Amino acid sequence: EQRAMAADTLSVIVRDMRDFEQALKLNQEVIAWDIQRGAKFDLATSRFIRGSILRDMRDHQGALAELEAAQQLSTQLHDVMGVAYNKLLMCMSHIELGHIAVARDLCETAHQTFVEEEASEPETFVLESLALIDVKQGKPAIAMQRLNRVLEKDGAKLAPRRMARVYEI
Repeated sequence: EQRAMAADTLSVIVRDMRDFEQALKLNQEVIAWDIQRGAKFDLATSRFIRGSILRDMRDHQGALAELEAAQQLSTQLHDVMGVAYNKLLMCMSHIELGHIAVARDLCETAHQTFVEEEASEPETFVLESLALIDVKQGKPAIAMQRLNRVLEKDGAKLAPRRMARVYEI
């Protein structure tokens, strides 16, 4: 139990250090522990983290498989925020894969949930993704409106790398 708990924390830290292979190994230990305990909520979170790691590795197909598994668990558990976070990352991967219509549907659904739940930080990530979709679909004015909302909602709190991403779009 102690080892799995340490692996859970370390997998995120190691991912942030860009050691993705080690992060995946640690995360797999956590997933095995979650399955062994029958901890569905924790398993949904662990699969979400695994999907996030795979996204960072630019393995979008692998990420989508993990995120879909996490979403199924979140749906069974009636975890609307978990479902929305999964849809957000799936949207981002579909953008990278060029599946723009699928990405828009996922992001719009996630956006609706984040607005209803008054979750402003994840809402800004969705707005960034929707703005990128708008640009790719030749709608720069709509993209600019979305990005202005990101800056007005959370602009002072945006990390420099997020601010750079907003300006790149």
